[in-house]
Amino acid sequence: MKTDPKAFPRLPQVRTAEGDTTEGALILEGGSFRGVYTAGVCDVLMEHGIHLQTVVGVSAGTLNGLNVVSRQIGRFARIAILHREDTRYTGWRAFLTDRGVIGFRFILHTAEKIIPYDRTFLFDGTRRLVTVATDIESGEPVYAESGTCSDFFRMVKASASLAFASRIVRFEGKKLLDGGYTVSVPLDWADAHGYRKKVVILTQSIDSRKTAVGDKKKKLFARFYKRYPAFLKAVENVPERYNELRERMQHRADAGEIFVIAPQTELNVSKTEKDTKKLYALYLQGREDAERAIPALTEYLGKRHSGTF
Repeated sequence: MKTDPKAFPRLPQVRTAEGDTTEGALILEGGSFRGVYTAGVCDVLMEHGIHLQTVVGVSAGTLNGLNVVSRQIGRFARIAILHREDTRYTGWRAFLTDRGVIGFRFILHTAEKIIPYDRTFLFDGTRRLVTVATDIESGEPVYAESGTCSDFFRMVKASASLAFASRIVRFEGKKLLDGGYTVSVPLDWADAHGYRKKVVILTQSIDSRKTAVGDKKKKLFARFYKRYPAFLKAVENVPERYNELRERMQHRADAGEIFVIAPQTELNVSKTEKDTKKLYALYLQGREDAERAIPALTEYLGKRHSGTF
C-alpha cells in the first residue's frame, strides 16, 4: 500500500545531487523512523552541494547513508513516508518474510525496485560508507565498510536489527544485532580514523539523556538473551555510554571541533511511528534545521566556525 504523495506536497521528487566531495566525515545517529529527520537534513546538505567523503552511520543512520552516497535527494523520505503502511515494510508480511516487525527484505531489496539506487555513485569506491553492528557474543561493536565487506547490505540489516523485534543476524561467524547497543553515535570511529572535519546529525536533542535500565527491562533481556552475558552487560551500560557521549559532543561542538545538527527539543515521534503526518512534519523539521545551519556549516567546512543547531 502506497500513501498518496499529494498529501505531502513538500516531499521532493527523487533527483541526483551535484557537487564535489569534501574532506570529512558525516556521522549519522540511528533511531528507526526518527531517521526521517536525518533524511530532511541530508537532503538539504545534498541540495547545497555538501558531500563529505565518508559517511558512517548506525542503524537507520546507515540506511540514510546509502542514499547520501548514491546522491539521491528525497529517496529515503519517499520510501519511509509513502510506504509506511505497506505491510511488507512493517506488518504481517514483514513478519512472514523477516520474522520481525521490520521488513528488511522490503527496505533493502523491494524498495530498490520501486526507487532504484543510483549505482553510478553507490559503491563506486570514490566515497567511504561504514556501518556498525553489535556482536552479541562479545558485547563489542563490529564495523564494516562497503568497499571491503562481502555483503554490506547484510551488515546494514544487522546494524538496524533491534532486539526482540528482529532475528539475530548471522554473518561471517558472528551473531549481530543493532549497533546502537554499543555505539549510539559513531563519532569515536571518525576520530580514530583521523578525520578533522566531523559533521554529526542526531535524531534526538543533544541534551537528551537516558535513565538507568530498569529491573523489568533487564529481566526481559535476560530471559531472551541469557546465552549472551556480554550483550546483557552492553545493554545495561547503554545509558552511561550514551550520556557520556552526549556530554562530550556538546563540549566539542562548543569548542568548534565538531559540527552538530540536532532537533532542538525531544521529538514527539516514536521509533516505530505509524502516523505519516508526524513523519512528514519530522522530515520538514530536519530540512528547516539544516537550512538554518547551512551558513555556519559552510564556514566550519572552510575552517572558520562551528556550532550546534
